[in-house]
Parts: sequence; C-alpha cells; structure tokens
Amino acid sequence: MGELIAASTTGDVVQVRVLLQSIEPDAKDAYDALICAAKNGHEGVMQALLEAGAAVDSKNNDATTALMVAAQYGQDGAMRVLLEAGAEIGCKDKNGWAALMRAARFGHEGVMQALLEAGAAVDSKSNDGKTALMMASFNGHTGAVRVLLQAGIEPDAKDAHDALICAAKNGHEGVMQTLLEAGVAVDSKNHHGQTALMMASLSGHTGAVQVLLAAGAEIGCKEKNGWAALLCAAKLGHEGVMQALLEAGAAVDAADLTGATALMHAGAIGHEGSVRVLLGAGAELDSINNYMQTALMRASLSGHTGAVQVLLAAGAEIDRKEKNGWAALMCAAKNGHEGVMQALLQAGAAVDSKSNNAMTALMVTAEYEQAGAMRVLLEAGAEVDLKDARGGTALIMASFHGHTGAVQVLLAAGAAVDSKNNDAMTALMVAAQYGQAGAMRVLLEAGAEVDSKNNDGQTALIMASFHGHTGAVRVLLAAGAEIGCNEKNGWAALMCAAMNGHEGVMQALLEAGAEVDLKDNLRQTALLVAAEYGQAGAVRLLLGARAAVNAPGPSGVTALAAAIGCGSLDVARLLLEAGAELPLPGSPLAPTKFRCGSCCPFIGQRGWRKPGGQIGRRRRLCLWRRRRRRRRMRRMRFWRRKRLTSRRQRRGRPRRSERSSVKRPSAQRRRLRRHMRREAHAAGRLPRAPTRRARAPEARRLVLGLLRWASRRGR
Repeated sequence: MGELIAASTTGDVVQVRVLLQSIEPDAKDAYDALICAAKNGHEGVMQALLEAGAAVDSKNNDATTALMVAAQYGQDGAMRVLLEAGAEIGCKDKNGWAALMRAARFGHEGVMQALLEAGAAVDSKSNDGKTALMMASFNGHTGAVRVLLQAGIEPDAKDAHDALICAAKNGHEGVMQTLLEAGVAVDSKNHHGQTALMMASLSGHTGAVQVLLAAGAEIGCKEKNGWAALLCAAKLGHEGVMQALLEAGAAVDAADLTGATALMHAGAIGHEGSVRVLLGAGAELDSINNYMQTALMRASLSGHTGAVQVLLAAGAEIDRKEKNGWAALMCAAKNGHEGVMQALLQAGAAVDSKSNNAMTALMVTAEYEQAGAMRVLLEAGAEVDLKDARGGTALIMASFHGHTGAVQVLLAAGAAVDSKNNDAMTALMVAAQYGQAGAMRVLLEAGAEVDSKNNDGQTALIMASFHGHTGAVRVLLAAGAEIGCNEKNGWAALMCAAMNGHEGVMQALLEAGAEVDLKDNLRQTALLVAAEYGQAGAVRLLLGARAAVNAPGPSGVTALAAAIGCGSLDVARLLLEAGAELPLPGSPLAPTKFRCGSCCPFIGQRGWRKPGGQIGRRRRLCLWRRRRRRRRMRRMRFWRRKRLTSRRQRRGRPRRSERSSVKRPSAQRRRLRRHMRREAHAAGRLPRAPTRRARAPEARRLVLGLLRWASRRGR
C-alpha cells in the first residue's frame, strides 16, 4: 500500500499534504486515498485531497466511488464534504448499487436523509432489480423504511409489494407493520405468485404470520404451483405456523398442482409433530395425489419410521397401491429402509404384494441391492421364487444387475438357481449376457447348469461371446461350458465373437479348443462372417489359427468375395496374403448388408436368400420399403408428366413423341441386344460386368484396386 493511502487511512492530514506535493492529483493513489478517507470519515484528509485536485467521482476496480463508501459506512460528515464538492449522487457500481441503496442496506438513516435531500432517486434499481426500500426491508431497518416511505414511495407500487414480501421472508415484524400502516396491500404477489403470508410460512416466522393474518391476509391464496401457506409450512415442518393458520381457518386438505396435501408433505419430510397437528385438525388420512400416492407411501419412501408409526396408529390403509401398483412396503424396500419395513410388517402389510407388472418387494430389493431389506422380507416369510410378468425371479434380477451380495442371500434362502423366465433365460444366462462375472461365479458354485439354452437355442457362453465379455467367457470355460454348442441358426460362440470383432473372447475360445472351421446352417464359417463384417482383427486371429481361407459359404461365396462385396479393403488384403483365391469372372460376391436393423442370427435369417430358403424378416422389411418408395416415385412421375402434358396442350405445343423423329427400339429388339451381349460375355469377347450388388462405385473401385494390387505382387 502506498504512503498516501496509508496516511489517508490513519487521517494524518499533514503527511497527506506533504505527499500531495510529489504526487499528481489524477494518479490512482490519489483516487484510492480519497475512498479510504471517506470510509474512515477523515474529513480533513478529504478536503486536502479535493483541494489538490483529486476527482470526487473517481472509481476503484469495482466502480465504487467515495460517496458510495461513505454512505455504506454511515459517515455523515464525509458525505456532506463530498456532496459540497459536487459528487454525483446517481453513480452506480458494477452491480448497479447507488449510494442510497448502500445506506439503506445498512440502515444509516441520517445518510439516507442527506442523499434524498440532495436529490437521490428513491426508485433506482440495481442490476438484479432490487431497490433501496427492498434492501432496507430485507435487513429489517424499520427507520430506513420510514425515511423511504416519507420520500414519496407509493404504497401500491411494485417496489412496496416486494418490500413487504422481503420483510415477511426474514420475519421483520416492525418493518411489516410500517409497510401495512402505509397502505401496502397485504396480498400482493411477487413474480412467482407468492404472497407475504406464504413467504413467512415457508420461513417459519410465526409472529410475522400472525401480523399478516391480523391485517386480513387471504389464507387460501395459492402461488403458480398451487401451494398455499399451509402447504409451505408443512413442507418444512413449522408446527407453530401450521397451528396459527389452522386456527385462522386454513383448509387442511388443500392440495397443490400435483395433488399433494399438507399431510403428504409432512409425511415426506418425516416431521411427526406436523403429522399429529394435521391429523388433529381432521386431515384425510388416505387422500391420494396425482400419482395415487398416500401420506404413508411418501413417508415409507423417505424412510421416516416415526411418521410411519404415527400414520399407522391413526389407521392408514397399509396395502393401498399407487398407479404402478406399489404399496408402502415396496416403497420402503426400494431404498432399504429396514425400520419402516419392520413397522409395516408388524402392522400386517402383505409381504408378497405384487405391483402392476407382478413385482414383489423381494424383487425390488434384489434390483436395488438392498441386502438388509432382503433379509427382513425373507425372515417375514417372503416367497423367494415368485415370478413377475416377464417370468423373472428375484435371483434373475439380482444377477442382471450383478449384485453379488443379493445373489448370495437369495441362494442361501433356497432360491432355484436354474429357474427360467418367459424367454427360457436362467440367472446365469442373464449374468453372462451383461458380463456380471462375480454373480456368475456365485451361481456356478451353487450348481447352475452351464449349458442350459433359451428359446433361441443360445447358451450362456454364446451370449457372453456375442456381447464381448471376456471375463464372463473365461469363467464359463473354466466351469466346463461346451464350446461347440450351436444356437438355432447353427452359430457357435466363436462365430458370434467374430461377427462383432471381440478379439479377447476369440482368443479365449481358441485357446480352449474351439473349432475354427465350424459351419452354421447356411454353411458359413467364422472367417466368412468376420470378413463380411469387416473385422480385420478377428480375421487376423482366425488366419493365425489356420482357418480355411477358401471355404465356400452360401452360393459359393468365399471370405474374399464377402470382403470385396462389402467393401472391406483391409480384410481383403489379409486374405490375399494368406493365400485366398481371387473370385473368378462371374462368381458371386457377398451382398451389401441391410442396415435398417441389426443383421445377426439373434433376429432371424441372414441378409441374403439361401438356395430354396426364405428371405429374412429384416430384409423383407427393407424390400418392402424399397418397393413402396419405388411406387411412390412412379406416382410422382406420372402426375408430373400429366401436369406437363396438360400444360403443353393448353399452350398448343406438340408432345415429345410427336416432335422427335428418333423412335425408341421395340421390346423385341431390346431383348435381342441383351441376348447378344450375354453371348459375347460367355465367349470372352467382352469383359463381364460386375454383379448387380457389386455395381456400386465403391465396390467397383475396390475390385479393380485389389486386382491391380495382386498383379503387382505376381499373383
């Protein structure tokens, strides 16, 4: 800190005058010295600085002037010095605060009076819309509020309404009395639709609530979300406020826009006193909100044992269900509130009550891994092997989420380890599908059947391989899973892993002795599938395992032909280096895959027509969409030609067929030309054009590039 600023802070006038002789009056030190002197009320120092030429309205980094600082710290003398020097009264800092606002915030009535007499704007606003009256009311300065009201603020102005709400929020009863006596409307609202009574109730200021009720505040008035004063008090458990409102005639069962009453809010926060107050006032015990939840459900979901016991003692319906069919016991089980569950079970709650999708409380605890709550239900006699609407048991749900602790508890309680859902999936299959290796180990130790199949013929090993869970695959292989087991389309685990390029899974399967050239129902091998899907890493692994590189697939398609037809250049190069034979002229290439959905054996037939077989469901859908699009385009062209024809006829112009002297060849001539072209291809006089599906530009470029690459290598 500079010497001038230090001298101004301590009020050393002599030292200040000496330093000013060597400092320019417009220097930053001079500005800061004036602000420091104003803060501490050193009028002599301020006079010396101003006489030396220091700017009276100089600002620091926060755009604060000396007048603002003097007003904030209540320095009346410094204020007069600055006003006499011509300080700008309406100057604001970076937050939009003027000197009057600072004085009002700290309740300096004398400073405020001087500023108002000097012409300060009483209704000036900060950047966030606050005025001096609001600041004085918020901080409870009754004298400052009187000064501002006497300065001419209208009682029906928005500024006065917001000031009353600010005073009610902080419980400043004196300020509220002053504003109400000045004529401010007691039921005025802010931009959220909240009144002073709501704010006082929400903050729990019983005295402020009584002041407003005595002034005639409307008790049933609601804000934009439908909250009345009683709901505001019940949400935070303000018993005194609730007593005052109920004695004044507040509706005890009034609800907000979600249908929740004060009793539901009190139960949700677990405030037993508020629950007793509302029940004593005659609140409806089993009223429901828009989600068909009762106060007992809200209290159970939040885990408030005391509130639950109060509601049960009052006779709340224990097995009532919300719109999804969940009872209070299931709500408590979801979050593992064991005390609430004990209270509900002792009161006679049905332990195996089911929701709309046939889930029980035990299934809920298995899904959310609440092992303690699960033990409470099992001790109460919950049936461990009940099934939901999809056939899933609690064990299947716990395995799905990988909750090892829940799986152990259920198995210890006697859960059937090989129970199946509607898709014939066991807990082991579900755990394998989602890679839950820990749960799988527990299930296998309990004797789960490792090669059980679902409705599609898939085993746990096939599902783990398809989804690429290497850890799950190793667990199953260690347990003796059959590697060559096929699903209904003939796909084994190695082929599933090759299709998606799961190299870690493939490595584990090959090390365990998987047959590399095993074929599915369409005579496809794992190498052909990996080549078709462009999985270069999988192809490299299979070639390293000595896979048959020229094994033909459907319609004689080889792995190289599949790679060419699907545009996989890297795979084609790998296959050529491994000794794959180039497709002969006229040999079929693999078709382009239809990408309207996943093209895999888990859906149905493959994306091509096998000899004498059916077209897959996905491809049928694609063909149907393509035909529909062609029909739509034909209709558009037809109506476009018709409009053009009618337009030409109106203009008197001849048709194109009438204007043109060149006639189109007849159908017989076109057929003859096609026949001659085919004969020329067969005789070798003309190069055969690519097949229909390889006629795309990218496929044609790939074929030509591969031929050039092979010719350079001398193949």
